[in-house]
Amino acid sequence: MGYKHETLGRDVIPVNYKLEFTPDLKRFVFLGKEKINLSIKRPLNKININATELKVRNASIKSKDVVQECRASANDKKQVLTLSFKNKISGNAELYIEFTGKNGDDLEGFYRSKYTYDGKERYMLTSHMEATAARKAFPCFDEPEFKATYDISFVVDKEYECLSNMPVKSSKSLGKKKLVAFYTTPKMSSYLVYLGVGKYDIVSQKSGKVTIRVVTPPGKGNLAKLPLKYAVKLLPVMEKYFGIDYPLPKLDLIDIPDFAAGAMENWGAITFREVNLLGDEKLTGKAVKQRILEVVAHEMVHQWFGDLVTMEWWDDIWLNESFANFMSFKFSDMVHPEYKMMVNYRYEEIGEALAADSLKSTHPINMKVNTPGEMSSLFDSISYNKGGSVLLMLEDFVGKETFRKGLHNHLKRHMYSNATKHIGCVDLREQVKKEGRSLPARRIMDTWIEKPGYPMLNVSSTEAGSFRIEQKRFTMLEYNLKDTYPVPVHYLTDTSDGRILVTGKTCSISSKNEWVKLNYEQAGLYRVNYDSRTLARLGERIKLGKLSAIDEWGIENDLYVLARSGRMKVDSYLDFVMSYMMDCKYPANASMTGHLLWMMDAGEKRDYAARAKRICMEYNRNVLQKLGWKSSSDEDPTIIRTRSIAIGALGRCDDNDTIRKASEIFNNFIENKVSIDPNIKSAVYTTASRANSTEKMFDMLLNIYNSGEFPEDKIRALQSIGSFKSTELLEKAFDTAISGKVRRQDSILLIEMSAYNPMSRPIFFEWAKRNWKKLLGMYPETTLMMQHMAWVLDIYMEQKDYDAIKDFFSIKDNMRDDIKMAVRQSLEGILVNVKFMETNS
Repeated sequence: MGYKHETLGRDVIPVNYKLEFTPDLKRFVFLGKEKINLSIKRPLNKININATELKVRNASIKSKDVVQECRASANDKKQVLTLSFKNKISGNAELYIEFTGKNGDDLEGFYRSKYTYDGKERYMLTSHMEATAARKAFPCFDEPEFKATYDISFVVDKEYECLSNMPVKSSKSLGKKKLVAFYTTPKMSSYLVYLGVGKYDIVSQKSGKVTIRVVTPPGKGNLAKLPLKYAVKLLPVMEKYFGIDYPLPKLDLIDIPDFAAGAMENWGAITFREVNLLGDEKLTGKAVKQRILEVVAHEMVHQWFGDLVTMEWWDDIWLNESFANFMSFKFSDMVHPEYKMMVNYRYEEIGEALAADSLKSTHPINMKVNTPGEMSSLFDSISYNKGGSVLLMLEDFVGKETFRKGLHNHLKRHMYSNATKHIGCVDLREQVKKEGRSLPARRIMDTWIEKPGYPMLNVSSTEAGSFRIEQKRFTMLEYNLKDTYPVPVHYLTDTSDGRILVTGKTCSISSKNEWVKLNYEQAGLYRVNYDSRTLARLGERIKLGKLSAIDEWGIENDLYVLARSGRMKVDSYLDFVMSYMMDCKYPANASMTGHLLWMMDAGEKRDYAARAKRICMEYNRNVLQKLGWKSSSDEDPTIIRTRSIAIGALGRCDDNDTIRKASEIFNNFIENKVSIDPNIKSAVYTTASRANSTEKMFDMLLNIYNSGEFPEDKIRALQSIGSFKSTELLEKAFDTAISGKVRRQDSILLIEMSAYNPMSRPIFFEWAKRNWKKLLGMYPETTLMMQHMAWVLDIYMEQKDYDAIKDFFSIKDNMRDDIKMAVRQSLEGILVNVKFMETNS
């Protein structure tokens, strides 16, 4: 269990850290020496500083040329080191600490990462400090408000290179070792410090005055050119948009073989999982390229939102993540419009926000947190996706240029400092006011940040041609919540588009039109429930191809959720799909296919499951017959995704022709080394694996994971293991994930993908219970990984499963702060499943 956070207070402020690390890459221990320049606000004879898993050798403090020895006392539970000395001091002081630590393999702090080169296992040292792991690397004031400058140096064997936030300032010989020193950083928070030691391949290119480098383990430099190209394109676009130059002289994008997060925005030294960074211009599929571009953009946005301006405390983590979430897709769309990234943003990111925030157990974007586990729990779909979705809704409401100027003012005013939710809202409101407009931007932002959930707008048409709108909060289980929200509504009619701000329970759109489509282009965070007449007219527009694919998706997705939450029978949803959606485009087809497959799996032998399967097969057979199995280099990415979705869906539906073709392609790849089109590779792998659920296939996929050249191939192999139609092999997959045969960072993916296979429902929870203690030990609170173990429990469909899972987590030792919220959400998700089954029995 975590401790209740107690801040270090504001009597002692760090100004500058001088840090020297001497690591031993054979024994994985390090010696650290630090001098912290302090400003002490009132007379004190003890100082509290954060530290954990470090041993202090000696400590002293110097004030006005007087040096006092410090007595060190550690509170391991609170992760606080108290340094006491005889005489009280105030004003400027220098704190000296010599300490030792370990470079563990737990993916946090200053840790080790393993890779293979020339057939030999080798190691590098790297770091991950967010949210509270800097204190594992060096004693520090480990709270985001304590911004200071850093002078970092390493004493290492001459064969190694060193990385940190800034460029190397000097390198001096010390016998068999060398002292590598880096330039002083700007003021920044402790969680942004980066420490790296190892051997690397490096490719670089200038962007203006900034040197951009992609850094990989030896032998992988050939996969660094693609992300380098993206970063070089992105940086000047971001600088122009924000109106503020990137403030450091270099920007490193660093590939880390073992990494808990997707990526981390260390200032000037961004770290990535391999699959989110490395790729090849010709051999990497379009969807993976889009992902690499978006993740690179996300972390680069953080160099402004998060690094230059940092949230004051972790309850405002959305100020970092929401902006990076939204702006990364926006900038990706600017530099590669042919990728259609904003289509993906609406479908993937807003879609995920709507799903996550539809539970009563959700949380506001801004939420008070105390412990490291609670801090970690905020790195979720609400802080990222919902926050970003609210920003898109606000941009659509106030206008793109007004929004941009508000962001510029915010960054300029608070650079090298900290911000809170209120400051961010005020900066945008002031820009709106400066333009002489009376839009209630502050009220909108405050409500959506502080209030959980979102509304459903119920639309009813009148004989006079107007439309009445009634709003209430939407949740999957409860129908009569009275909450209202200020909702900026952009709508489309058969004659024009328009905007209104819905602030009360009801309002009207006065027009003489046949139909209205609310949430035009899906820029708003709300759902819509149309009356039968309006819905039928919108269905006709879809059938005739008169609505955009995004608006097709919005209508289909809202209708599905009405069925999923028990507000309508599932057959009504299936009737609409059959009548109007059989020629729909991406992303509506992706959404519809996913929903049909869920119904097929959930319903088992019920009539609606068989009907959902028939519709899914009919639609996707037509798609595959039209598109064929081969993509072209200049093909639209939405077409590429549509083909892959069709192959995967038909494989799930046990379509014989698709299984035969996919198995033939896969076997030809294995036996004759005939390459597979990277754009259909995932679908081919999973379909062939599902059709050939054997020990031989299991071992073959595990071998691809361990020996594959491309990171995405490794991930495809793990995902494919999760598609087996064998409970014995799925249980073997679970066991393999925690056996050490799979990297810890990837093990949770193998568990997750296998658990989401309907075949695993009878075995997964029992397996999880048996291994829960081990899982808690494998995945520390700050790695964010145990949340996935908790979320996946919503696969269960029956009340008895709900009761068993609830009982399990009522045992204190089975619960931890980082998973409390995820467990509540999964339990509610199971009740949603139970209700669906009862409604459609």
